[in-house]
Amino acid sequence: MKKRLCLLLALLVLLLSTAACSSGDAGTTPPANDGVANASANGAEQTYILCTYNSTEYYQRVIWSGFQAAGEMLGVKTELYGDTGEDIIKYLTLLDNAAAANPQGIAVMCLDADAYVDGINSAVDKGIPVFTVAPDSPHSDRTCFLGLENISVGRFAGEVLGEKIGGEGEILVLIRAGMQTCQDRLSGFESYLAENYPNVTTKVIQVSLDLADQTSKTSAALAANPNIAAVYCPLGWQAVAVSQACDELNYKDIPILGMDVELAQLELVKEGKIMGTLRQGNYDQGFWACLGMYLINNDYISEDTFPSSINPGYYVVDQSNVDAEIEFYYEYNPEARK
Repeated sequence: MKKRLCLLLALLVLLLSTAACSSGDAGTTPPANDGVANASANGAEQTYILCTYNSTEYYQRVIWSGFQAAGEMLGVKTELYGDTGEDIIKYLTLLDNAAAANPQGIAVMCLDADAYVDGINSAVDKGIPVFTVAPDSPHSDRTCFLGLENISVGRFAGEVLGEKIGGEGEILVLIRAGMQTCQDRLSGFESYLAENYPNVTTKVIQVSLDLADQTSKTSAALAANPNIAAVYCPLGWQAVAVSQACDELNYKDIPILGMDVELAQLELVKEGKIMGTLRQGNYDQGFWACLGMYLINNDYISEDTFPSSINPGYYVVDQSNVDAEIEFYYEYNPEARK
């Protein structure tokens, strides 16, 4: 939080100082971009694109909301390129289409880290700043990654579940192959357990983003491994699938730690079927993506000196605060209120 606040203050000071130069005394040399006034005047001609891989998911819609809010503040156009499902070729095509539109910046959520490298690098070669949001593509030439420090997230999850099961037993972990987010969270999770709870082992299974696939594979893993004492779900919706699998097997009181805050997951936290879920600052991710690309495009800050990553932070949603989180969800989805 302190790092984010310092960055925000630094950027605000930079904007204010640039504005002061543009309206200073006679003889003052204006900045290269002719100051805030001209950048704002040209804002209507600037377009910033967000590429998501599931534009109907609550988590990603909140990112889009933050992206739009920054665009409205800056007076620029914002566009969403998204779809649903798990067709990686379709999403790579969306990224290519976004680059072909020659926007002033592209923010992209990477369903598969390495698959996005060529598309991101191609856009960067055209002079378009590219930010990755949430799932990263660390081997690409992207300017900035806006998301959690996922190894730390995994370590925190290891701390929570290791303590919950008293440092003994096996923990089931669901991951999606190819998604760097999952790999980093798993790495942090297992490293923390190895250092602090050496008697805890992990059983890792690969699942898709499909809820039915997650449920069936979790059921099979639980049935085949009776020593499983808890489940770690590093991606949204996985905890819902695990809860369904536990219901099918009539397994009671297995601690399940989830990620993100879709309504179905929050309701299971409220019912006590999921011990908790981690909520990250997805609105902030979208907001900073649009603002950061604008600052670079309008020469307020050099792309070379812009932070390589911005961490939006996270906190645990459990029964102590889940009601407030559900109300926040309804603000974005009033039609979902029963």
